[in-house]
Amino acid sequence: MKMRKIVMFALAVVCVMGIALTIPAPVDASVLGETQVSFERAIQIAIGHIGGNGGVVTDVEWKNRHGRQPVYEIEIYRNRQKYEIRINAVTGEIIRTQNKRTSKIPTGLTVSLITSVNVNKLADIAVNRAGGGRVAEVEFEWERRRGGMVVDIEVNNNGQKHEFKIDAATGEIIRHKSKTRR
Repeated sequence: MKMRKIVMFALAVVCVMGIALTIPAPVDASVLGETQVSFERAIQIAIGHIGGNGGVVTDVEWKNRHGRQPVYEIEIYRNRQKYEIRINAVTGEIIRTQNKRTSKIPTGLTVSLITSVNVNKLADIAVNRAGGGRVAEVEFEWERRRGGMVVDIEVNNNGQKHEFKIDAATGEIIRHKSKTRR
């Protein structure tokens, strides 16, 4: 019964915020390399690992550093605890979990909001603007000032590191920085 109340409360919050619940497009392996675990599945794994009763997801990152397997880094606040969970993006195995007590009660991303974003489309926008290359990192953030979700995408192309901040709803590039990698 308690779980049902939590789910109903979460749905009410989502509806009040005017967030549409949609099913995400599948993650394309060409964009996210050898990733086998989707963003949605990684979040489910992380939430299940901390007890399966939800929480507020404040940060989801996908990283693919050269020479290493890609990983997800997920930050969740639940019951006055901040959890940082690292998950292997190929196997779904939990690599590391850290948690600490906090007084912060964040507003942030809901699982349904994150999974409603077409990551492939946004990654394609970034790769095209960079003139090609490989996606090295994807990070979801709630940007208070804009009142919405943004996605930070890092693309490496021929010795250049391109950092993009893209509006998740519109696909508009908010910021693009590039620098030569050493």
